[in-house]
Amino acid sequence: MNHAAKDIELAPLGVQIMGEGLLPVLLLKERDTGEMRLPVPLSPLEAGLTLGQTQPDLELAGPHKGTAAIFDSLGLKITKASFEDIQGQKQLLRLHFENHPHLQSLLVPAAGALSLCLALKVPVYASKEFIRRSQEMASELQGLAQDLKKASVSLKKNHQYLQ
Repeated sequence: MNHAAKDIELAPLGVQIMGEGLLPVLLLKERDTGEMRLPVPLSPLEAGLTLGQTQPDLELAGPHKGTAAIFDSLGLKITKASFEDIQGQKQLLRLHFENHPHLQSLLVPAAGALSLCLALKVPVYASKEFIRRSQEMASELQGLAQDLKKASVSLKKNHQYLQ
């Protein structure tokens, strides 16, 4: 399959729990070198599903087994997933389809689609620029969570009704 030179194929590295007030993060690494890392914030439920899909020896199970059966019965296949945009705190992933008369691609929130992509062994790609922007977003979110935690501690200490 022909991918733009700027696209980097990614593989799951693991799920990281970032701390109080932050969502779990799926870390994807550059498949070839492992150098670049893409953080993807997930809901706790999606993080659990994703973690299960990162185990290479496990057979397809859980909610994605039914989806895979539907796709197979329709002859539908997701050929690749490409990170495309960030809107606020939401990373968007474009799923590219094969064997559908009308649907060539679909733009969806990455947090809700990555476990399916991993379960179906769909190759996942991102540009270096997208990875850089996602790393900045993750750092900003971590900083905001720390600021909120500090603010809540100072409120507790400085107000008689919140002690």
